[in-house]
Amino acid sequence: MLSEAEERFLRRARARQRYLLIIGAVLAVAGGLYMVWGVRQLQVQTPLDEPAFDRPISRLALLVLPRLRQLDQIRPATRLEAALLAEVKEQTGIIGRLVVVVLRVLIGSFVCTAGLVIVTVGLSERPLLRIIARLHGAASIR
Repeated sequence: MLSEAEERFLRRARARQRYLLIIGAVLAVAGGLYMVWGVRQLQVQTPLDEPAFDRPISRLALLVLPRLRQLDQIRPATRLEAALLAEVKEQTGIIGRLVVVVLRVLIGSFVCTAGLVIVTVGLSERPLLRIIARLHGAASIR
């Protein structure tokens, strides 16, 4: 026979099972979608132009602004210098965008992994709770 505390524990475990699976699935999907969105933002918009909904992360691209301002002050004398300066400006902007993309993927993978861990815990509890319920049902009949 189970004690009152054990009965309460089993009721709470069964009640939270569904919520664990739902929360875990939502986190996994949200993290995956955030990673995909973050990678697509590399092509779609420049964080230097307008920040996205994740402003604290997208504003990290602004770290390259002082370097871009320094490059804007350079006056090339030849066409070759102008081409090289344009290339350096473009590469500096790409570095800023890549920093943001790497952080978005890192955060998205963390959220996705946390969701998958929660789903795994929820799914691994199911068989054990079923076995306990069967054993408890058989014990209460006797």
